[in-house]
Amino acid sequence: MRQWIKISVIVAIVATGAYTTSNIDPVHPHAWSENAGWLSWRDANGGVQGVRVLPTVLSGYIWAETVGFINVGDGTPAGGTAYSRSSRPV
Repeated sequence: MRQWIKISVIVAIVATGAYTTSNIDPVHPHAWSENAGWLSWRDANGGVQGVRVLPTVLSGYIWAETVGFINVGDGTPAGGTAYSRSSRPV
């Protein structure tokens, strides 16, 4: 019975997307960039897709009014600990 309750709780958390909520401080979610203006590190899609700081990488999106969404990664780098740059822009 306990195992069933644990599985139900995990499924409920995953289904609601609560596990992906930004962990950026809600009091200080912004940064300034000379080229992009104010950057919102928390508020992408109501905080659900905001930046999440993980032990070795970032995941989520930063919103900039002048350039749109900036993807900082999905939190699952191929090497396990750091993102790699597999191609370079021309």
